[in-house]
Amino acid sequence: MQRGVIEFSPPDINYLLPLLAQSPQDTTLLQQKLQSALQVGGNTQVELSEEETDICLDCLPSPQSGEDGPVTNLRAKLVDFLQKMRLPQDVNGHSGLMSKLNPMNWGK
Repeated sequence: MQRGVIEFSPPDINYLLPLLAQSPQDTTLLQQKLQSALQVGGNTQVELSEEETDICLDCLPSPQSGEDGPVTNLRAKLVDFLQKMRLPQDVNGHSGLMSKLNPMNWGK
């Protein structure tokens, strides 16, 4: 299982905590981790696994047209984080998919 570090703002964490508390999955450790990060104050880096990131995404409401910015930004942040974990970057800083799309890398 891969892990990575993501930066959350206090509003991100305050939005996620009640949703995680309502989750049917056991999110106790994840909630404790986010509570600890919230106590630090300001933007905080949190280490998350792929599974924890998926749980956070599953807790978010489905995207809606006209959705407010904070929810959209949080969803985008989590999706981007998950994609970076699943598609490692090459030496040029491109994700694995972008590296494969580059004709210079075909046949490698």
